[in-house]
Amino acid sequence: MLEEKLKNKQTLYRTLAVLCIISLVVYAQMFSHSFVSLDDDELITQNPLLKQPFNLEFLKTIFSSHQMGHYLPITTLTYYVQFALFGNNPASYKAVSFLLHVLNAFWLMGILRGLNLNKTISICTLGIFLLHPLQVESVAWISARSTLLFSFFYLGALNFYVRQKPYYWMLFMFTLALLCKSQALSLPLVLVVIDWYRSDNFKMFTSIKKHLFSFLLSFCAGVLAIYFSKQFGTLEVNASAFTLFDKPFLFGYCMVFYVLKFVAPIGLSALYFSADKIEGYLPLWYYMSGFIFLGGCVWIYFKLKEHKQIVFGLLFFFIQLFLVSQIFSVGQVITADRYTYLAYIGLGISTGSLFSKYLSFKPLLIAGVLCFSVLGGLTFMRVSVWQNAKTLYSSIIKVYPEKGYGYYGLGSYFLESGQIDNAIKEYSRAIELESYFPNALLNRSSAYLKKRQIDLALQDLNDAINQNKTYKEAYFNRGVLYHNRGNLQGAKQDIHKSLHLGNRNEKVYTKLSQVTFDLKEYKASMQYADSALAINSQYTKALLCKANLYFSIGDLNAAKTAYLKCLNDTGAKAEACFNLANVYATESDFFQACQYWRMALQNNFNKAKDYYQRYCLEQTTPR
Repeated sequence: MLEEKLKNKQTLYRTLAVLCIISLVVYAQMFSHSFVSLDDDELITQNPLLKQPFNLEFLKTIFSSHQMGHYLPITTLTYYVQFALFGNNPASYKAVSFLLHVLNAFWLMGILRGLNLNKTISICTLGIFLLHPLQVESVAWISARSTLLFSFFYLGALNFYVRQKPYYWMLFMFTLALLCKSQALSLPLVLVVIDWYRSDNFKMFTSIKKHLFSFLLSFCAGVLAIYFSKQFGTLEVNASAFTLFDKPFLFGYCMVFYVLKFVAPIGLSALYFSADKIEGYLPLWYYMSGFIFLGGCVWIYFKLKEHKQIVFGLLFFFIQLFLVSQIFSVGQVITADRYTYLAYIGLGISTGSLFSKYLSFKPLLIAGVLCFSVLGGLTFMRVSVWQNAKTLYSSIIKVYPEKGYGYYGLGSYFLESGQIDNAIKEYSRAIELESYFPNALLNRSSAYLKKRQIDLALQDLNDAINQNKTYKEAYFNRGVLYHNRGNLQGAKQDIHKSLHLGNRNEKVYTKLSQVTFDLKEYKASMQYADSALAINSQYTKALLCKANLYFSIGDLNAAKTAYLKCLNDTGAKAEACFNLANVYATESDFFQACQYWRMALQNNFNKAKDYYQRYCLEQTTPR
């Protein structure tokens, strides 16, 4: 018996090693892929949190705030460490994602062995976990690290539990999982299902009582998740569109969708959009899915309830998806590939159980090789979709040509890469398809500005604000445009509105400082500059504002000190040199003034040319 167990263990380790090597081959292409604009900018490349010094204030911030409506303190901490070590190098982030995926597979193998599942079930589950195409989103998308990381601690907690390690080890891992992503709150229900699976005399109340503290942790995490989601504005986004009557059918649709994608992983998309109701009704397929799901549950209860392994896998699958299948409407998407990352473990167990029950060794081997070959090929193709923003959004358009979001994302890719005409074309297509799309209007206005089509840019900003009266970014951009056109009062009013709506960052305060400076409201200008520097003490534009203020009120020594600090920033160096020269000229120190006018010219600040010629060249020219 012991020899057989050791042999099975060695077989599983060898098989897992082979599957990991195959996974590396399938996923290797992603190490040369770039970031995509789908949340990667907000969470990593343009996340100001990652540039803050590591101190107690930083830790307080990440553990008391959300990232795009999600409570992810440990995930954010890993981004912070990696950003400090590698900067914005996408290959390093992809490598960590793949490593986490492999480590999760090892945790999973420990769980399968702890549950005493046979080799067929274990190999089937591991192969599906590592190679199924719906896993690609979680691995290839850098912003999906929260899924990989919470799964690492979640599976670690289950591993400790099924292998009967001290209970506090499981609680510790579960707590870490919750701090990575709130999706981990399903774990206590899984523990109860494991108790049922392993017991011949299962008592529900006893099991729940045993895991009462875990349920309490889940409840707290759930409250926190709802709070931050509501604060960000993603909770029940579709509440007005979908009624309580619709919810069961939406739920049934989601469950049927995930089962179908498990069997036939084609037509995948980074975004799956909610259905549009027609005359108050969902499409027919949604109602059919609700009844199909209900009928499936009844059939399983009467036909499969004696097959504990199959039912266990289905329950695991159901629990993982229960809270992300439109019980609460979060955002505009109705399903997501990443939600299946752990859920497909359950379907893998059920599938493996069916295979081992009805197939002998040779057909089983042929079926396994064939299935894993197909899955590997489909996964390889799916990984290529995540190459960059262009390939990603093009794939969304292929699945949803009638939705505007894919065109919007493609427009953003073209805007960032300097292809302005293509960007305007894609944004315009998005705006045509969607009656409400303030984001597309905002970005198209930015594209128009790059082409100096000011009136068109202003019209788009006006339309964006008319669609969304609380669109703080649109108010700010319109304020900047007004400032550039000399409409100082309009600029002040719009930027104040943006600030009032919560757009409180160094950029907004600095622009307000510039506007109030031009209005000769020097006291207010100084306060706004100080507010900007309080947020980011290294923000040179704010420091430049303060220097200009000091110069204007006649505090020349303070002005010189501030201008000298700006010289280390290449973006502000030219203007700082020019203004510093003017300070020295005011003091009649033309030797120093000429040096800084010359430096300003060397940095292509052409405004310094007349000053340099008048006060420097004429002084050195023989008479």
